[in-house]
Amino acid sequence: MLRNRGGETALRLNGPSCFFGLLLVEIEVPGSRSLKDRRQVVRSILEKLRRGENVSASDLGPSESWTRICLGVACVANDVGHVRSTLDQVEGLLDREAANLDFEMLASRRKVGSYDEFSNRED
Repeated sequence: MLRNRGGETALRLNGPSCFFGLLLVEIEVPGSRSLKDRRQVVRSILEKLRRGENVSASDLGPSESWTRICLGVACVANDVGHVRSTLDQVEGLLDREAANLDFEMLASRRKVGSYDEFSNRED
């Protein structure tokens, strides 16, 4: 449930539609020999995603692995087509950068939904 800034009453959205997209990407960096190598790849990917695609992106771990990375990428828009297009562009950017940064995309999963899918009831 969304709440106003005071946190006392529920905030109702009575305006434009709100769509969200979440993309989880599993990556392997076979040439990584240390956590420092892994962090360099992650930092470069996150910078390109945030700057080029205007999305929120984060390294979700596993933090102890030198070669495995799970990235979470999220976006919000008032048009579901824009959300899908943005996630497609993110996957395209990752495909193009795989050769430059020496990593391989193992899997990706996405969820696209709308604000209406969430309950706006007081519990």
